[in-house]
Amino acid sequence: QAPEISVTLSARALLRGVIAPTRVDLLSPQLRLIRNEDGRIGLGANFGEVAPQGNMLQLLLASLSQPPAQGSPLDYLSSVGIAEATVWIEDRIAGAEWFAPRLDATASRRSAGVSAELDLILALDSGAVEFTATADYSDVPGVLTFAAAFADLNPAAIAASAPALAAYGRVDTKFNGNVAALVTRDG
Repeated sequence: QAPEISVTLSARALLRGVIAPTRVDLLSPQLRLIRNEDGRIGLGANFGEVAPQGNMLQLLLASLSQPPAQGSPLDYLSSVGIAEATVWIEDRIAGAEWFAPRLDATASRRSAGVSAELDLILALDSGAVEFTATADYSDVPGVLTFAAAFADLNPAAIAASAPALAAYGRVDTKFNGNVAALVTRDG
């Protein structure tokens, strides 16, 4: 649920009599992010349940990842943002639940793909962990580039909330770091 939504409309579409958003921002929403047992990630309606099709955020993000379909008002959509969200995260594979008191993210349509930026604060018993990430997906040649950074990550604090990660419980120190990856459509 989002207490406030900001929508920017296309003036060009309005002149044609079409109401078409170019940007949609969800302000201070409460989100639930779930990684199912099969590894799929989805947004939840209630904690522990994946939302049914038709979830507005999923619809907007899906439209950004597709080329304009000629005729849909969402063809004009170029950006979706989330500001000051609170997020409950459930990882069913790791058997973990976490809380993020702050998430800011933007996804933008590019001519042949999508780019995204994310800032997240994860609350752990040992204190807050800050994550930042960027991602770019290009339809041609089908390449995803991803980069992330984290600050004050304590493996013992993560392990305390995730039984599958118990082996990391002995590492009780804070780390800062960066991760980058390039993945092709073929894997």
